[in-house]
This record gives sequence, C-alpha cells and structure tokens, in this order.
Amino acid sequence: MINKPIGYTVAVDVAYSDDQPMDYELMKNAGVDMLIFKAGQLGKDPLADKHAQGALDAGMILASYWYLQIDGDPGYQSEIFKSVTDKYNFRFIAPDIEQQKGYSYKKVKNKLRKKYGIYPSNQINDKAWAITKYIEKWKKCELLQYTRTSYIYEFSPQLDDWIINYSLWLAQYPFTINKNGDWGEWIYTWNKELADKKRFTYCPTWEEYFELYAPKPDRIIDLPNGAKDWKIWQFTGDRVCLPGTGSYIDINWVRTDWLYNIEIPEQPIPEESTEILYKMKFTATTLTVRNSPMFSGEFKRYLSHGDVVDIYEVFSNGWVKIGDGEYVNGKYLEKIN
Repeated sequence: MINKPIGYTVAVDVAYSDDQPMDYELMKNAGVDMLIFKAGQLGKDPLADKHAQGALDAGMILASYWYLQIDGDPGYQSEIFKSVTDKYNFRFIAPDIEQQKGYSYKKVKNKLRKKYGIYPSNQINDKAWAITKYIEKWKKCELLQYTRTSYIYEFSPQLDDWIINYSLWLAQYPFTINKNGDWGEWIYTWNKELADKKRFTYCPTWEEYFELYAPKPDRIIDLPNGAKDWKIWQFTGDRVCLPGTGSYIDINWVRTDWLYNIEIPEQPIPEESTEILYKMKFTATTLTVRNSPMFSGEFKRYLSHGDVVDIYEVFSNGWVKIGDGEYVNGKYLEKIN
C-alpha cells in the first residue's frame, strides 16, 4: 500500500502506449485513487474507453486529457475530445501542452512551404489558447492545464500570460547530485548492480520509491510566473510498475484538499539548513539570484563569471541555497574539489 503524506493522494495517467493488460482493482487497492486517461491526439486514443471503464469499475475517480497537436486544427481536436468525454463523468479534463517540434508553414513567394523543426512560440501559444477556449464552451467539469514550467520558459513564454488563471497539472521530475557530483535525474532502480554502475538511486521496492518522491514542504516545484500552486504533480515519467500495471507508468501526486474539496491543516515548514555542504563556482556569464528556489522567485542580485558560493541546501528541482534567502539554479555551477 502506498504510504501517502498528509494532504496527498495518487493518480496514474495512461494512454495507448500503456497497452499491457491492467488490473485496475489492484491499482486501486495499492492506493491509486484517480486514473487520468488520454482521450486522443488528432484522433481518439484506441484504449480510451477500456481505461475509462476499467477505472470506473474499480471505483477510481476519472479524469481525461487531450494531447494538443500543435500543427493540427484545435477546433477539430476539441470536437473529438468532446465526443470521448460526453460518455463519462469527470473530476477534470485538460489539454496536454508539451509538443515542441513538428511541421510549421511559411509563405515564400506566395507559396506555403512546410518545414520540420521547433514550433514558433506564438504558434504554440495560439493553439493552446484556441483549444482551451473551444473546450470551455462544452466542458461539464473543471478545466486544468497540463504542461512543464520549463517548457513554458523554453518554448512559449507567452503561455505565462494566461495559463496561471487555471488549475495546474505540472510535470517535473526530481533531480539531484549523483555520486560523481554531477547533476542528473534521480533514477529509481531495483537493480543494485545497475545502481552502483550508473549512479542511480537504489530502491528495491515501489513502496520505497514513493517514500523518496513524497511531496514535502521543502520540496519545491517550479511554477509558471504568477502561479500560486499546483493541483497535480507528475513526478515520474514511465519509471515504475505498480501492482496492476503491466508496464512502466506515469505517476502523479494529487492534492486531496482540491480533489475532494476539504481542508487540510497546514504542515510546519522545517527550518532551513545553516551548515555549508560544499562550495561551487559559477561558470557562465551572469546568473540571477532569486528569493526562492524557483524561476518565479523575485530577483535579488546577479552572480558573475567565476564567483564562488557556499552551498547550504540542494533542492529536488536542481536549485541550491547560497545564502540567507538566496537561491540559484545549480546546473550553472561547478563543484569545487
């Protein structure tokens, strides 16, 4: 049984790629309270109804998402999404905004030319906004937005202007410093030999995996600028098999106060560490120091090339504490031996 921290429960999100046989009742008994299935991408997902009915029969809460194809017509995609969702009662539905590459079109000498590559940021934003407005016309439940904060920063900063007005389902996989002192994804494995060889985190059971990745008051998730909080955190992508799943699966923490509309007492935030762990050097040109360990934190000052800082704390999102109320993104620093 999943050991859930106070205020959180667990959801899995599934799609056609999760085509191995699933025992939804086993998942429910292990502690999975919500199943979020993929309704489609351009066309309906072939396993949409199977996942939906299996979850309902097992007594899970149901939700659904639509993978937004940036080079597709948002109105057409919305209509197919609607045809799937009309059959069921959902806690929420969401467009999945994460595609970064595909075909874009440019007019050259009055002719449209197709080119494969990274979509223009305004195209991503316009399509995401358009499908959101289409969905709002027919939705019968809450509308969330699924994306990564880092995706917004890198591919479409304009999303910040409006996406924060919706409840957020954010993907962010914890990072840490491995045994070599390098930044890398904190990868779970039950293979001790592989863990030692690849410097992965050794974790023999899926129960312990949830202990490692449990939400904590000091475990910060990057939020889009202006956003106040997340409702669902996809903390692992295709890393873990749970009881009842036949393949690796995406797993999410869900805030129970939002999910069930109940009040959860606030948990005390532990005191910040004052012990220096080690020193690191900044190797790029300039780096913004913020008042919290996330991109949306307020500006405090800049680091310059060659600056050496004390590291007091390392957060799961890769940020580090370098002073009293001062934080920077640790991927731009090098550890000093």
